Amino acid sequence: QRELSVATARAAEKLLLGVREKSAGNLKRGQARNFSETPDNFWYVIIQPRVDELSITVRGPVDRFAALTGIEVKDDRGNTRFKVRGEGDVTDALKLIFHAIRKQ
Repeated sequence: QRELSVATARAAEKLLLGVREKSAGNLKRGQARNFSETPDNFWYVIIQPRVDELSITVRGPVDRFAALTGIEVKDDRGNTRFKVRGEGDVTDALKLIFHAIRKQ
């Protein structure tokens, strides 16, 4: 919260609450401002305070997600990355997150 604007911090909180409604787990903090989902790392988030965004990577190739929402998706070494810039992106971000490939 202290590294993001109030609006982006609120979006991050809504995003996490939305994930927890459907998926138990924890976010494990990495070395910097990055967090990975445990035990199934189907999504990963990096807090980007300079640009006031969240960069999210989900498991699966870009073509799996490209037509799902209006959020721009990019390849991230065989997975898919996208940005959350505010509360207006949360609903689409949750669609992308829950469309990620999960471990069986």
